[in-house]
Amino acid sequence: MPGMDGYEVCRQLKEDKQTESIPIIFATAMNQMEDEKKGLDLGAADYVVKPFRIPILMRRVRHQILFKKQQDALKLALDDNKELLHILCDDLVNPIFAIQNLVTLLDHCPEDKFEHYVRLID
Repeated sequence: MPGMDGYEVCRQLKEDKQTESIPIIFATAMNQMEDEKKGLDLGAADYVVKPFRIPILMRRVRHQILFKKQQDALKLALDDNKELLHILCDDLVNPIFAIQNLVTLLDHCPEDKFEHYVRLID
């Protein structure tokens, strides 16, 4: 690749928040173990050395697409659960504060008002 090699492209994609989750598959003639290790260390999802068989490469691509879709679905589910948990926590906090306030009120109320305030809690 003129001007920039695949390692640099991979590094830049992985450093950018908008592209960091894109699966990268190296398809290369560089067949030394150090080359493969470098690509994988930079965040590549796979590393395929030429000559490669097209049906196998296509299966690897399909696998990465499926894996990415599953990751995205899990992230979406996690985000939904976080939102639900936040809503539940807010809903639980409000009644707890109300009960705490009533208990404080009971601690400091005159005896003739005590029964009235206990009925409010019920």
